[in-house]
Amino acid sequence: KSEVYGIDISEEQLRRAKKYLKEARVVDLDENEVPYKSAFFDIVITSEILEHVFYSEKVLKEAIRTLKKNGYLILTYPNSGSLQLRLSLLLTGSSPLLNYPKNQEHIRFFDKVDILKMVNNLEIVHYQGLGSFLFGKWNFPFKIITPRFLQVFGNKLLPNLAIGNFFIFKK
Repeated sequence: KSEVYGIDISEEQLRRAKKYLKEARVVDLDENEVPYKSAFFDIVITSEILEHVFYSEKVLKEAIRTLKKNGYLILTYPNSGSLQLRLSLLLTGSSPLLNYPKNQEHIRFFDKVDILKMVNNLEIVHYQGLGSFLFGKWNFPFKIITPRFLQVFGNKLLPNLAIGNFFIFKK
């Protein structure tokens, strides 16, 4: 039987997720440590949160601290080296993914090298792109329709250019 725990700064998000969780705790990851003992979890998921906190390295250290030996860290984040971001900057001088005020929520930006520096003791089990070459109007100055096979190809073979990245690490 699996037991799922959740932490979030948002009471509203935890209220919505509570039916799936054994335990839900409100935690400001910039201010507090993760309220679980060391080597507590088999799997820790940090999905799309590092870009929202001031102290991303601290958050990852806490995630690793709470992982059991041979546990897995699943990590996703928007990729600051993405083709979309690069083309948007080249063509327009800005990017909806990067520039304030269009993007008010993201305060940190990462690429693969940045992430690997912060998790230097973990073994990479899997790495691929997410979203690949999806040029939608919400994240690019104009919409470019991209066939699905190119998205899949890009995610697997050119993850450094994908709009997001997905890692599985083993402790």
